[in-house]
Amino acid sequence: MLGKDGGLAGADLLKLMDWRKRGLVPGRFALVEIPHIHQGHDNCGATSCAMVSKHQGAAVSGWGFKRLCPTPVGTDSDWDDLRKESDQFKLSWRLITFAADEAGFREGEAFVRKQLDAGNPMVIDFKCYGERYKGGEAGHTLSLVGYISEEDLYILCNLAIASHGLNLMSREDLEKYWRSNGYSRLAKGELSRPLLLKLN
Repeated sequence: MLGKDGGLAGADLLKLMDWRKRGLVPGRFALVEIPHIHQGHDNCGATSCAMVSKHQGAAVSGWGFKRLCPTPVGTDSDWDDLRKESDQFKLSWRLITFAADEAGFREGEAFVRKQLDAGNPMVIDFKCYGERYKGGEAGHTLSLVGYISEEDLYILCNLAIASHGLNLMSREDLEKYWRSNGYSRLAKGELSRPLLLKLN
């Protein structure tokens, strides 16, 4: 569903516009509108957190969130640090992981749909493999903001592309790419499906 330039194909955008007119239908459709911020160089973790934080009422930019972390600007952000920084905005996020296998995806999918129905967007981490990536792999952090159940689609707010930033992704691709073993020192190298969110 992602175009070559990371943008939505026209047909996908029209489909999303149609669903947005219907509004929340728990179990069938959810879309949590969050502010879109372009990430800047190597700042996807902190910028994703800033977008979700702004949705939750905090006044912070992507670089502002990054400067609260102990690691320098232009370097990766550990998710345990990002979680701790949410406390400065009285958001009290949780870091939750699900197993990287099929059963873990089913459990995680049920959880995220319930949270999206409740209006809770979340930060998730992707890991991709292939020759096109330096070192054979690459990661990206973005926000999961909705789903269309009958189409087996998920809605992401992708800070790597220009506003509006919304992408549709198939359930199959979400299962394939929602995984990471480098999101935090807490992972200890073990592959899992991590997310950050504030529970109501």
